[in-house]
Amino acid sequence: MPSQDLNLPPLFTGMGFAPDANLPGEALYRATRRRMDPGTVCYSQRPDQLDAIIMLAPETELSHAIQVIYPLMLAANDALGATLPPGVAVHMAWPDRLFVNGALAGGLALFTQQEDLSTVPDWILARISIDIMGNPKNPFPGETLDRTSLYEEGAGEASAPALLESFCRYFLNWLDRWQRDGLVSIKDLWLERAAGRDSQVSFPNDGTLVRGLVTDLTDTGDLIITSDGKPQTLKLSGLLAGPSWEL
Repeated sequence: MPSQDLNLPPLFTGMGFAPDANLPGEALYRATRRRMDPGTVCYSQRPDQLDAIIMLAPETELSHAIQVIYPLMLAANDALGATLPPGVAVHMAWPDRLFVNGALAGGLALFTQQEDLSTVPDWILARISIDIMGNPKNPFPGETLDRTSLYEEGAGEASAPALLESFCRYFLNWLDRWQRDGLVSIKDLWLERAAGRDSQVSFPNDGTLVRGLVTDLTDTGDLIITSDGKPQTLKLSGLLAGPSWEL
C-alpha cells in the first residue's frame, strides 16, 4: 500500500516498505544515518500483520524517555479495543506484550543507540507488531493457547493500515498527556488494563521469567509485583535488552 494512502494524524509521515523487507534493519539504517525525521512511521505493507516503527526525538534522559512505552501500550490497547468485537478482553502485559483473551497477539519494542541511561538519546525507535491473520497454514487455529490473532478473535474486517492509523491517533493523545502531566497522570489507567491484576502471569527479569501479581508502578516506571508473597521490583530499563515477545 503506498504511504500516501495512509491517513495519519499531523506530525506523522508514512514510509512504506515491501512485505519481505527487514523493517527494524531498514529503520535503524535510516535513523543512524539521519535519513528520516522524527515522526516518520516506517511500516510493512504485509497484510497479515501490523508491523510499524515510529521515530521519536526525546528531549529528556534515556531513563525517563523509555517511559514512553506506557503511552505506546495504552494506545495499542485502545486501538485493539476499537477493532475487536465488544466483550473481547484486551490487556497489556508488562513491559511490552499485548494480550487478547489471555493470549499473545502482539507487542512493542524500543530501540536506541545510547546505553547510558543518564544521556539524552538522539532518537528512539518505537515498534508495534500485531498478528492480524494468524498462520494461514494452520488448519486448527485457536489450538495454540498462548498465541492468537485478531481474525481468530472475531475481527474479520481488521486491516493493518486501519489499525496503524487508529494506533497513531491514540498514541498522540496518550503521549501528550504523559509529556504534559507525567507518568502519574496515566499509571492508574495503565494498571487497570494490565495483565496480572487478578491472576499471576510471567514477567521478564534479567534474562529470566518471574511469576507474580501486578501491585503498582513506581514513579520511574518500574513494575512492582508480588511474587511468592513478597514484593519485587522489575526495572523498566530491561526494555532496552530487546522485546520479550516474538510473533
